[in-house]
Amino acid sequence: MRAGISRQSVQDFERAEMERRITLESLDRLARAMGCRMVYALVPEGGSLDGLRERRALELAEAQLQPADHSMKLEAQGVAAPERERQRKLLADTLLNGSPRKLWQ
Repeated sequence: MRAGISRQSVQDFERAEMERRITLESLDRLARAMGCRMVYALVPEGGSLDGLRERRALELAEAQLQPADHSMKLEAQGVAAPERERQRKLLADTLLNGSPRKLWQ
């Protein structure tokens, strides 16, 4: 076979890939044998990277608002749902415009 990879090795690589245990080194070796380069990427499910960032910012904003929201409701000082959502979106925007690291800590 091309680039010193035997037919048996290719079959072993295919089996390892089906079992989700193939290594990056093996993928790189196969790519080179086919005259390609191996590219490793993480791709967001169900949308764009921007969408992933926005969902994460909203999740964090919700987690940050939750304790104060709970306390305010206990004291009968809770805010109406539209105001609560406005606050959540403002906090999410602040997170999106800040350090990207804060979204993933």
